[in-house]
Amino acid sequence: MWERSTLVATIARAIAVRTGAAAPDVALLAGLLHNIGSVYLLARADKHVALFRTAATRDVLMHDRQAPIGKAIAQNWGCLMSSPTRSASRTRSIGTMPERAT
Repeated sequence: MWERSTLVATIARAIAVRTGAAAPDVALLAGLLHNIGSVYLLARADKHVALFRTAATRDVLMHDRQAPIGKAIAQNWGCLMSSPTRSASRTRSIGTMPERAT
């Protein structure tokens, strides 16, 4: 998980530097934290054993809940601009690109 976050952060920063679409440091932080909802869920897995008993149940939970939880954490911390936070809320799972704004 951490290796992927580091990779995403590196790519996000490089894109920000090249395009100027975001401040490089903000893009780096967004990349590092893009999957923070999964960390939250996994940190509480021992308190909700039934939800993590089977791989299928765990995968559905992680797929459906990690992005909204990550968004709530980022908003609570106040550490991200609205644009990455909006993108995170539209992203369903790791490796899925957010929808384009119309």
